[in-house]
Amino acid sequence: MRSAGERRELLKGVYEEARECTRCTLHQTRTKVVFGAGNADAELLFIGEA
Repeated sequence: MRSAGERRELLKGVYEEARECTRCTLHQTRTKVVFGAGNADAELLFIGEA
């Protein structure tokens, strides 16, 4: 199992990848990439588009 610090670093990498992503047309009108806060070990994750 990864340590809490390792999980935080992985999530930072995911954030950076999302921030730079141009794989679909959503990036053309995107103004922000919003990452939430919370437990990196949560059993439930909500993903939404505003």
